[in-house]
Amino acid sequence: MASGMNIEFKGLAQLEAKLKAETPEMKIAVMEIVKKNGSQMASKMRKNMQATYQHPTGRTKGSVAENYANAGFSVSVGPHTDYAPYLEYGTRFMSPRPTVRPAFLTQSAIFTSDLKKVFR
Repeated sequence: MASGMNIEFKGLAQLEAKLKAETPEMKIAVMEIVKKNGSQMASKMRKNMQATYQHPTGRTKGSVAENYANAGFSVSVGPHTDYAPYLEYGTRFMSPRPTVRPAFLTQSAIFTSDLKKVFR
């Protein structure tokens, strides 16, 4: 993701500890949730960019990528153009055109709900 943009979930250490004590099926279910939500968040970002940018070239939209780590237990999603933070937060010459934060807020609620279902 472009520099200056970082969103982090709290409580991942507790989740990791719980997963270590769980069955392989539980771990697979969590990995599938991470993959599904990462993909959905990337799609939401691209859709937001199409609707928000006044003169889209498609470069930032095309740079949105999902990067998986920790054996599929974490995902980083975001645009990789150098100017993505300027589009998201604005400048003194340009008003903000948020696309990442709205996608994250929507998807984080879905992600949390999906995890709660697995741990019930």
